Amino acid sequence: MLEQLVIRQFALIDNVSMEPAGGLNLLTGETGAGKTIVTGALGILMGKRASADLIRRGENAASVEGFFSLEPGSIHSRLEELGAEPEDGAVLLRREISRTGKNRCLINGKMVPLSLYSAVGTLLMDIHGQNQEQALLNPARQLELLDNFGGRELWEKKEEVRSAWDAWRKAKEELKELDSSLEEAAREAEYLRFVVEEIGRTDPRPGEDTELELEKRRLSNLESIFQGISGAYESLTGAGGTLETLDGAAGLLEKAARFDGSLEETEKTLRETYWLLEEVARDLRVRATDPDFEEGRLAQVEDRLAALSFLRKKYGGSLEAVLETRQKAADRLALVDDREEELERRRKREDACRQQYLLLAEELGGRRRSAAGELGRRISEILKHLSMPLARLEISLDQDRPGPQGTDRAEFLFAPNPGEGLASLARIASGGEISRVMLAVKVILADADDTGILVFDEVDTGIGGEAIVAVAENLSRLGEMKQVFCVSHSPQLASFADVHFRIEKHFDGSRTTTRVTRLDGESRREEIARMLGGQGNIEGVETQAAQMLRSALAIRQGRRPGGEN
Repeated sequence: MLEQLVIRQFALIDNVSMEPAGGLNLLTGETGAGKTIVTGALGILMGKRASADLIRRGENAASVEGFFSLEPGSIHSRLEELGAEPEDGAVLLRREISRTGKNRCLINGKMVPLSLYSAVGTLLMDIHGQNQEQALLNPARQLELLDNFGGRELWEKKEEVRSAWDAWRKAKEELKELDSSLEEAAREAEYLRFVVEEIGRTDPRPGEDTELELEKRRLSNLESIFQGISGAYESLTGAGGTLETLDGAAGLLEKAARFDGSLEETEKTLRETYWLLEEVARDLRVRATDPDFEEGRLAQVEDRLAALSFLRKKYGGSLEAVLETRQKAADRLALVDDREEELERRRKREDACRQQYLLLAEELGGRRRSAAGELGRRISEILKHLSMPLARLEISLDQDRPGPQGTDRAEFLFAPNPGEGLASLARIASGGEISRVMLAVKVILADADDTGILVFDEVDTGIGGEAIVAVAENLSRLGEMKQVFCVSHSPQLASFADVHFRIEKHFDGSRTTTRVTRLDGESRREEIARMLGGQGNIEGVETQAAQMLRSALAIRQGRRPGGEN
């Protein structure tokens, strides 16, 4: 709960420190006294938009500070998730507004971004005014309230629907992306097939061009090669040739070795050389008489080299690049050719995701329909205690376009009087009736909502007579579960307050200042008497005020044995 609120240099406020209590905290005062300034400061404290216009005239900065004590519970873990872990079970929020535009947000003394600050403020406090009541008329807000009432199982199913919606949306996007590229893919496939077929017709081998260049060189010089072979053969085998000379030299050494054994090895080497050259001569004789030459082969080689040269120039400058281009084109063509199959797979996946979403959305709708009947019944029951004994509220669920929240569209249908058919709450309800419906919803959802502080800005607008007493009782009852702040002009509502603050303007001759005073005993009776229309010194009005306080106390004590005013 909010244990202390300090407002400095904010609008007409110079320096105000309030110490609210648990239960119903009521703020009253003359019209224009500055009640909305206090609720505005609470809004700034929870992270709403701030501007330099809110700074008190003549000052350079304004600030709002709130000290919150927290009961153990889920809100602790949620604050920790946001990175704003409570210190000793408490959170200190401070908002500073400067005319220079250098505004600051602080949590437990540490500067934080406004986004984080607002997230923390929203967890701690919820403000309801005319705008929020109008939001109640929005079907999206009505669906949200219904889901909040539905409890944990409904929210778990809602998360399943959201996940299924995300999966379906992704599948639809992937299908659309592939489908829109089919025409382009068809053009690409035509080109890829041409590349694969053109290179395939030549069907080059790695290193083939190098081999053919060597063969071309040989075939182009066959005459010179034949002359070389013939000349070499003649040099080896002709009269006085190398073989004849070696044979003669070997014979001479053989004779000499008979007398000098050391020449035997030399003679042996000479004989081996002779035999080796004789083998060479036989090879040359074969080559000279049966040359390795195929008629027309040179033309074939040159044609093949021309084809390879064409591919090299077109597809990368080397035969390796040509082969790589063919492989990449073939791989890509395989993917393109599989596109139709992939498209069909994606169609099936999109349909499966759609069916899963619709199934879960239908299950969510079933839970919502069950919750809608119970919520409508309970709101109608509370409206009976808000001086609308014959009013009836039902929640209609119709099919809407699929979305992350499911396929349901909620609408609050209202019949304020018997004999009238149900119609849209937005179309037929008055401001006072809407306020009472909002209050009924808040009372019902109080247990389900982790927010511990509720602020109502003139929730009693348009309500009078017995109805205002019923509103006061329900706000008091809500105060037993939450810390409630309420701005009101109603003396009946003021009589039910656990803590009563009076807001008034004071003029010191030079400046106007808004003051906040906690009322007790006599001062509280005087304020209620003023609200009843008296001047505080009229005995009858004061008696009526005292009687209202006693009656409210009796009702509160009846609900809370031992309670005190």
